[in-house]
Amino acid sequence: MHLIGTDGSYRRTTNKASWATSYNKTNYVDLVEHYRITGITPELSILYDTTQPCPATNNRGELLAILVAVQIIENLIPIGEEVEIVSDSEYCIKTLTEWYANWVEKGLLGTKLNIDIISVIMDKMAKLTNSGHIIEFHKVKSHTKDYANLPDWECYAINEVVDKLAQAHTL
Repeated sequence: MHLIGTDGSYRRTTNKASWATSYNKTNYVDLVEHYRITGITPELSILYDTTQPCPATNNRGELLAILVAVQIIENLIPIGEEVEIVSDSEYCIKTLTEWYANWVEKGLLGTKLNIDIISVIMDKMAKLTNSGHIIEFHKVKSHTKDYANLPDWECYAINEVVDKLAQAHTL
């Protein structure tokens, strides 16, 4: 099982959203470093376009971290292997696993915030699962300090790493 930790952060004083993704003890916290380490073309640059109607928010940071996780799956994880994307964002997990299909069915995509990122994630995830990747989401409670005795302690540990990284990049 491959674990990929994701987290977003928003700091009101700087009006900056940031994200962090961690896989296999490699941390990805900005586009330049992401590209340098992986060689993966940073498609995210279009999502940072200041002409986008959505302002910087924590949810956008969370979604960008998940988009990087999906890029990691595309480029670094062999088909057929199980992947667990760890997130403390109930909004993101429910959007991607429950609500999106309902929005499509009811023709509501154009009314939803962050749909520019959500649509890219959903398209990529559909291609990945259709090609044989096995992707699950694992929800953790944010800022859980005493996780050593929890059965899913590794998920909480990776969440702590990405939480600190994402927060550091909103300064």
